[in-house]
Amino acid sequence: MIRICRAVSSVGLFGLMATGCSSPAPADGSLDALSDAGSVEVQVQFDGPVRRGQNALSVRLSTRDAAQVPPLLAAVDALMPAHGHEAHAQQIVELDDVFHATELDLFMTGRWQIELELSSGEVLDRVSFPVDVP
Repeated sequence: MIRICRAVSSVGLFGLMATGCSSPAPADGSLDALSDAGSVEVQVQFDGPVRRGQNALSVRLSTRDAAQVPPLLAAVDALMPAHGHEAHAQQIVELDDVFHATELDLFMTGRWQIELELSSGEVLDRVSFPVDVP
C-alpha cells in the first residue's frame, strides 16, 4: 500500500520514489492510498492510460474501522502548480460502492497533482498524488 499525503512514503505502482511527489510517475495505472487523516483507505484505478484531454477514474473508499461508514467522494480536482492550471471532474457517480469520476480534462502535457476530496458529514479529508501526462 502507498501512503500518500503531501509526501510519498513508499514505492508503488506509479513508480513513485521515497523522495516525495517530485519524482516522475508513469501515465497509467492504479494505486492504493491512505487519506491525510489516516482513517480512509482509497483505491484508485484510471480507466485506461492517463492522457492529455479527457480522463476518467474509479475510486473505492473503505475505513480502517469497520464500524465507520465510508465517506463520500465529494470532488476530484487536478492542479498543475507549475502553470497555475486547474481541472475538475465534471461528474462523479457512485455505483456498487465505487465512485466513477469522469470528464477530468488534463489539457496540458506535464505533471498534474490529483486531489480527491472526501466528505463524511462535517468532516473533510483529502488524498493527493501526482501523475504525468505524456
